[in-house]
Amino acid sequence: MRDQVIGVLALKSDASDEDVVKVVREDREKARRAEAAEGTVAAVCKAIDLPDGSSPTAIESKLAVLSKRAAEADDLQAQLGEATKKTVEQEADKLIAAAKKDGKLVESEEAWARALILKGDDGVTAFKNWLEVTPVKRQQGQTTPPADDGKTGGGERGSLINSAAREYDDNRRSIVCSLVEFINETLREKGQPPLSEDESKQHETVA
Repeated sequence: MRDQVIGVLALKSDASDEDVVKVVREDREKARRAEAAEGTVAAVCKAIDLPDGSSPTAIESKLAVLSKRAAEADDLQAQLGEATKKTVEQEADKLIAAAKKDGKLVESEEAWARALILKGDDGVTAFKNWLEVTPVKRQQGQTTPPADDGKTGGGERGSLINSAAREYDDNRRSIVCSLVEFINETLREKGQPPLSEDESKQHETVA
């Protein structure tokens, strides 16, 4: 029996028992690895919709096709993203241009308006809602905002500014920021743009 085992394992006739055990263990490990590899190949074939036991060439060819399709899908997604970005930017340009033409948006507020609109549908809605309540600050054809008599304009924005100014004046000893910064923070919380240059000049002298 021992001689038959030695012959099957292709060992020398004088091989020791230790040699026999070593070769048996090595062959068993090779068989285990081969079985695991077969399982991996079977899983790959199933994942890429190939018959079980497909050749390495067939697997490589299918993987190359799938890789190419994935790259094409990524390119298409990038193109769609770029097109969407351009569409949103064009929408921002139109809304800003219309608001400036109507005298409701001045240059100092343009960056804020654009950032808001570029946030997407929610930003566009918020900007349109703001346009509905903001007063006209510049008559059509004017290059500068209308002259002010020293008082803040009316409407919701004016009320917010006046209220913030009064609150600041009542609590100035406990507030570390300037009046302009305090008012801008109040406006930001209410979804309003910061003070315009002319509005700031009315309050910047207050520390």
